[in-house]
Amino acid sequence: MIQIDGSTKIIGIFGFPIKHTLSPAIHNAAFQHLKLNLIYLPFQIKSENLETAIKSLELLDIPGINVTAPHKENAVKYLDKIDPLAKKIGAINTIVVNDGQLTGYNTDGSGFIKSLEVRGFKLAGKKILLMGSGGAGKSIGVTLCTSVPKIKKLFIYDLDVKKSLELFQKVKTTNKAKLVTKKTELNEIFGEIDMLINATPVGMGKNDPCIIAPGLLTKNIFVYDIVYNRETALIKAAKKAGCRHMNGLDMLLFQGILAFQLWTKQKAPVELMRKALKNALTQKTSQK
Repeated sequence: MIQIDGSTKIIGIFGFPIKHTLSPAIHNAAFQHLKLNLIYLPFQIKSENLETAIKSLELLDIPGINVTAPHKENAVKYLDKIDPLAKKIGAINTIVVNDGQLTGYNTDGSGFIKSLEVRGFKLAGKKILLMGSGGAGKSIGVTLCTSVPKIKKLFIYDLDVKKSLELFQKVKTTNKAKLVTKKTELNEIFGEIDMLINATPVGMGKNDPCIIAPGLLTKNIFVYDIVYNRETALIKAAKKAGCRHMNGLDMLLFQGILAFQLWTKQKAPVELMRKALKNALTQKTSQK
């Protein structure tokens, strides 16, 4: 049980809606374990109140905050400084308050890459198909194209061509990205990729179909579905095809760990935070 006293400081998350968030479980477990006098709370902030909420952080002596949908892009304009990667992405998910200065970071893409490192998947020289160019897809795509080790190629596809074009424009100078505008082109691409990433919401719904024709998968393709609240049709297809696969739970974990380290400057208790996340997800799933 976290003990709150006159010196306890608040860290939290801004979003709307926010009741679904699992972040408090991750961070409060770590704060308690390391005996940090911090508590992590969710704040349901509507878009019209975002500027006021962010500008209140210093006044309320809040050292940091997470930002989630629908505020990741809009929050950028209310900050004093933006980390170069977050600036390239055009969105933030973490704010650090230090000496009155608000600095924005984006740990989503870095959390994605860290989750692969832990799994032992090496990105160097890989050809990757990214399906989905929304908030998560944008973060993953930009980070993949600018990260070390270097990938060989990133195919970018979204049903909304405007979104995929926006992501392509952000990374085209790396000479690693290829824009895919027609679904019919995917058949050929599956013959050369090493990895498939689903960064769309398809799979979050109980009856959502597989995002691709299952027959396109071969066992040499690593399948990463960022949906984590259920076993999706894509993950089921990956299992059937003998593909290595993973869901988005570790991405959620590591983006949180990276934010935790930005706020506290301390090494995160990874396994403890992983256990807290899994327990929170199990509890939330059982309540449905």
